[in-house]
Amino acid sequence: MYDAEFHTQEAEPVASPASEQQGDSGPAGEGAEVVGAEAAADVSPRPVELETRVLLFRVYAPLHVVAAANCLRCGRGFQTAQPSDADDKGELLAVSLSLQRADGESLLTFEDMLLQKMREDEREAAWVGHLPAYGLQVAWVWDFYRLLSFVYLQVQVEPSPTAEQAALWDALQALVEGDVMRIRAALPTGDLDQVHAVTGEFLTERDRVG
Repeated sequence: MYDAEFHTQEAEPVASPASEQQGDSGPAGEGAEVVGAEAAADVSPRPVELETRVLLFRVYAPLHVVAAANCLRCGRGFQTAQPSDADDKGELLAVSLSLQRADGESLLTFEDMLLQKMREDEREAAWVGHLPAYGLQVAWVWDFYRLLSFVYLQVQVEPSPTAEQAALWDALQALVEGDVMRIRAALPTGDLDQVHAVTGEFLTERDRVG
C-alpha cells in the first residue's frame, strides 16, 4: 500500500585471492574460500528500512460567520461529556467529519469527534482534536479576519498500518480534485456546516507517499 524508502550500502572493495600472499592460514584454496565468504557477506541484501511519514493537509472555505459567532456566544451550552483526559478549562465541540465525493457519497465519516477549544480572540478561534487509533489529528480554525474556515489534518502514515489507519489512508487515496471534506457541528443556535473542497495542493501532499 505504501512506497517504502530504503537505502542501499555499497560493499567495501575486497582484494582478489590472487593478490593475497599465502601465509600460515593454509593452502591458497582455503584462503580463496575465506575471502569469498567475506565478500558474499558484504554484498548480501540489506533489510528494507521502513519509516513513518507525517503528512499535513489543509482545506478552506468561506466561513459561515453568523453560525460560528453564535457558537462562541452560546458558551459551554454546546459542551458534550468531558473525557477523563481533557483539560477541564477547555470547551469541547462535538463534530462530524466526513470525506465525501462531490455528489455527497461518503468515503469515511467520523461521528461525534470531540474538538477542544485551544484559542479564541477577536481574529480567530481554533479547535483541536485527535483520533489516536487512526493516527489522525484535526485542527479547525475559524478566521474572522479573512472570513475563512480552515481544516488541517495531520496524518501519520505507518509502514504497517492498523485496520483503522488503512481505512483512513484508503479514503484519502480515493479523493480527487473537487471532492470535499465536510465538518459539521450541531448547536443549540443552529448547525455550523462547512464544506471544504479538495484542492490540487491537498492531492500533492497526499502523493508524497503515493
